[in-house]
Amino acid sequence: MNLGAIWVPVEYYRQFMYETFQTSGYAKVIDGGDNRYRIDIEYFPYTTTWRISNKNSESDSVTVNQTLGTSRKNAYEILEDCLNMQSTTVRDRQEYTNDRGDKAVRYVINPKETMIARAKQQQIQESFASWIWREPERRDALLKLYNDTFNTVRPREYDGSHLVIPGMNSEMKLRKHQLDFVARVIYTGTGLAAHEVGAGKTAALIAAGMYLKNLGAIHKAVFVVPNPLWDSGRPSFTASSPTPICWCPRWRTSPPRTGTAMFPKSPPENMTR
Repeated sequence: MNLGAIWVPVEYYRQFMYETFQTSGYAKVIDGGDNRYRIDIEYFPYTTTWRISNKNSESDSVTVNQTLGTSRKNAYEILEDCLNMQSTTVRDRQEYTNDRGDKAVRYVINPKETMIARAKQQQIQESFASWIWREPERRDALLKLYNDTFNTVRPREYDGSHLVIPGMNSEMKLRKHQLDFVARVIYTGTGLAAHEVGAGKTAALIAAGMYLKNLGAIHKAVFVVPNPLWDSGRPSFTASSPTPICWCPRWRTSPPRTGTAMFPKSPPENMTR
């Protein structure tokens, strides 16, 4: 688990901070007390940012300023970067003269101090990873919270084992995954046949169209295939259902400009039946 996960209650982050940084008792928040000058962690959902208040109130702490922090970035500042999932960076103030001749200030990265601070950041992150699961009660509480929050929705599974496709060639036996796909199309009206080559996608699509037509849910089923697949696709359609009339038009020159020209009341001359 990474620092900054917003589903983790803030009290766990606060507890980790106090225990790991050995925060003084007078600097810890008190329930119902005046905490304006105490070290605390807050989360702002509208900006999705974390903030640690009074980060510089323990300037005499060895743990905060040396063990888990540096002279330029103390442990609370580094922890705040961890919570916001940002890499800790140390910048130096630099005065310069701009193009207009005016004095200005800019901040440039200090590579050496940044490298030291990021090593401390890695140390804090590793400490949290081992601390968060250390106590069984805390581990069980977080596990339950995660499952209740994120593992409450299960994708629907479709079972087409009971389906009998009307008009389907009796010699063709659909496999389980094909019948399940037909059930998905029947119950939802949509479906994506993303199986690998040879898994029987065409037969499943034909069966779904035949079933919907028999139900009266559709009037005509139209299957559009690329021109290179026309020769291999046409036998699949005619073999699946020999009884209903199936038109397999192939436009040998250029396609028609209107739907009326493409689907007339009677087969045009360049349409193979």
